[in-house]
Amino acid sequence: MHAMQIFRRISGLVAARGDLVFDLGPCDEPIETIAGIETRTHIVLGASAARSILTDEARFAPAPIAESIRRLSEHTGIDATAIHRFLTHNPMQTDRPAHATLRRSYASAYAHSLRRHARQLRDVASTHFAQLERHRPTALARDVIAPGVDAILQILLSDDDIAVEWIERIGGGAAMLEYLHHPRKLAAKSAQLQAFLDDFASRCGESASDPVREAIISSYVLQGREPIVGAIGAFLHNWLSIPPEAREHQLDSIDAAQLFAHTAPVNYIGRNARVDTHVAGHHIVAGDHLLLMLPWINGDAIARGQRTMAFGAGAHACAGQALALALTDAFLDGLRDNHSRIDWSAVECEPPVAGVFRQYGSHP
Repeated sequence: MHAMQIFRRISGLVAARGDLVFDLGPCDEPIETIAGIETRTHIVLGASAARSILTDEARFAPAPIAESIRRLSEHTGIDATAIHRFLTHNPMQTDRPAHATLRRSYASAYAHSLRRHARQLRDVASTHFAQLERHRPTALARDVIAPGVDAILQILLSDDDIAVEWIERIGGGAAMLEYLHHPRKLAAKSAQLQAFLDDFASRCGESASDPVREAIISSYVLQGREPIVGAIGAFLHNWLSIPPEAREHQLDSIDAAQLFAHTAPVNYIGRNARVDTHVAGHHIVAGDHLLLMLPWINGDAIARGQRTMAFGAGAHACAGQALALALTDAFLDGLRDNHSRIDWSAVECEPPVAGVFRQYGSHP
């Protein structure tokens, strides 16, 4: 009952948000507490409270998503082995002291990929938009955003010979990162991931047996793709709503870092309290759950002139931030160079889909 109450509350918040964090009204309280019979959950909306939680590893631990999925698998009999393996070799889920070493592995792999392919990213984006000049887009996410992001991701994954078909097939990590896990969706996503890993192993042999390497390669699509598509989607939803004569100025005045700050495509992340403590005048008990609502947190930070947290903060901040920004800047550069030659008149903006990521369109 408590979990459903929390789910309804965060789903209502997410469904009501606009494309940009500026559309959100100010929060009356930085933390909203919902008490259950045996546990309490705190919904964090204020920037200062969020930063104190995210940067304090001694008091707050990552939400145990991997463990929740393991328990669900045992209870329902579904096979989520591939997803559980992915999460247990992921810095997002790994706690200290192993976290720092694993995060360095991810950051190093991302940095290597970016150094190797940085010059190609803008060319790929320009090619994508040049195609849109010849073939008029009719759906924003389907025709403009997803294929452009996937084409750039394929360049980053070219060292491992990952075909774009796999990006499309396993894309979307929402099923494993939601507040409540739907067993059928979790099983389907785990099966998709396992098929991808089996194919990868068949081509790479023993070199593919390293679970950390497998997790890093999978993370491009399972963690990186959806927030980038969502951030660009929110920006372009807003961009297409303004007069055509104002669009060039808006494009010229924004970069990827600002785009993520203004769109906050990750709607929430979780933490658990390790010890009894106080945050923003609220008493937090060891074992309490905390859900940090990043759009509201970012909106509050911008209003206060503070640094935003679209990629989190502290030791568990997104290890792929630099890569995500480079990919998104390449997409924006391609859009700047080509937007005036594209016929946008038939484009429909798909509706938002409430969830852990900002998504658009219909998602099974």
